[in-house]
Amino acid sequence: MVKVTSAGTLFGDSRGFVALNLDARPVANQAIRALAVSKAYAAAAGDDCFVYVLPLAFDRLGAPTSPGRHDRPVHALAFSPGGDLLVSGADDGTLRVWHLASGGRWRDLDDHAGPINGIAWIDDTRICVIDEAGYARVHDVRAGTRCGAWCHPVALCAVRLHEAILVVGTEDGQLLRLAYDDGLTRA
Repeated sequence: MVKVTSAGTLFGDSRGFVALNLDARPVANQAIRALAVSKAYAAAAGDDCFVYVLPLAFDRLGAPTSPGRHDRPVHALAFSPGGDLLVSGADDGTLRVWHLASGGRWRDLDDHAGPINGIAWIDDTRICVIDEAGYARVHDVRAGTRCGAWCHPVALCAVRLHEAILVVGTEDGQLLRLAYDDGLTRA
C-alpha cells in the first residue's frame, strides 16, 4: 500500500510497518491494508482490525495511537477535507467515523451489503462509499444519514472535491462519471 504526500511517500506493508520516506515504525501486528493522509496525520489500518493515527511532523511520523477498532479487517480509510474526521470501512460492511480532536469514535453509519472497498469525500459533509456488492452509496457523515446510491458493479471511486462529480471504475472496465445532486445519476 502506497500514498504520496507533500511530506514524502507513505508505505504500509504486510508485516504491519508504516514508513514515511525512510522513517519506518512498527504500527500493527498484521498487514496494513489501508492508508490515508491529511495535512497533520497519517492513518493506517488492516488485518488486525485497529485504526491507527500517526501525527505528521515535517518528514517524520509521530508515535501511533488508536482511537478504536472494527470487528473485521479494515480495507478503506479517508480523512475529511478539513482533517477533523477519519472514516474507516471494514470487511463486514461497517463504517466508523472517528473524531480526531476527541480521539475516539464519533458515530457508525449504515451497514453496507458487503466489505467496504473505497471511501472518498465529496465535500466536508458527504462521502461516497464503494462496497464489494457493487454499490456506490453517499452518506452525510455529520447527519449520520444515507442520501444516495448507485447500483452498478463498481470497483473504486475518485471525487473532485466541491464539484459533486464522482468518477467510478466498474468491474467490467468502464469509467463512469456520476453527478451528485440529491442522489447519484450518470453525468
